Amino acid sequence: MKTKLYTIEEANQMLPAIESLIQTLSDIKLDINKHQAEIDVLELIQEGSGAKRVKPSSAYFEKKLEEMQLLFDQFKQNIHRFSELGCELKDLDQGLVDFYSLKDDMLVYLCWKRGEKKVSHWHEIEAGFTGRKSF
Repeated sequence: MKTKLYTIEEANQMLPAIESLIQTLSDIKLDINKHQAEIDVLELIQEGSGAKRVKPSSAYFEKKLEEMQLLFDQFKQNIHRFSELGCELKDLDQGLVDFYSLKDDMLVYLCWKRGEKKVSHWHEIEAGFTGRKSF
């Protein structure tokens, strides 16, 4: 993990890239959920009995599993991009991202939530989102 201390200005400059990463991850997560639902149905069909049921080919099922693995790989690669940038994705669904910073010679997180126009909160490392304070 690349550790970087951000100023508020530097963190704010990163927000367009962060927004893009969060959107990419959200899209991949949606695709993973869709693929998982389809795989679940395929598994149920393959386990079912009855001569009249048309069972999907094992090649089709394997293809879906391979697609799922590719999605997982894409997801992990994009998660890794956060650490390359020196920030931490705390919650994808809420879009919570923390940036290391110094405040009065104390290591803190600058805290940003998707939908906020700029970084305007911070919290102590151990405090978490509930300990957010405005600047």
